[in-house]
Amino acid sequence: MFFVLSGFLITSLLLDEHRLTGGIRLGAFYARRALRLYPALLVAVAGALTLAFLKMPFSTLRPPACERRSTAHRSRSSTR
Repeated sequence: MFFVLSGFLITSLLLDEHRLTGGIRLGAFYARRALRLYPALLVAVAGALTLAFLKMPFSTLRPPACERRSTAHRSRSSTR
């Protein structure tokens, strides 16, 4: 259903542009779509990242000290 409605709306916009200007400038058409959709996309991504950061357990941001020491020890011993 989404693709049917999207196709109908895009076709309607392109036909209107052709009727008004006598041609279709695809670059301008896609630029208008991007200017219309990107602000909502940026808000959605920023909101999702904010919620993910707020909901993420703080312990996942940094490994426990014992893991940091064992990793450092392994990396030094593997270079010998």
